[in-house]
Amino acid sequence: MSEDREEILHELNELQAESGIDPETRHVIGLLGTTIRSLGEEIDDLQQQIEELESGYNPEENREYTWYSNR
Repeated sequence: MSEDREEILHELNELQAESGIDPETRHVIGLLGTTIRSLGEEIDDLQQQIEELESGYNPEENREYTWYSNR
């Protein structure tokens, strides 16, 4: 997870602790935090795929090469 997202989640936790938020709101905030983490992981995966495509890496070609070299 990038430092920006970690910082946002840290600030969110600090705000929760300071303001004494009710349990229902804390639950919603927890769900939003989980969503942020999940989306962040998906974004990281997509960025990696983009980098691989831009660099000419083709996982399918790699699988075929591995299959032929194992024969």
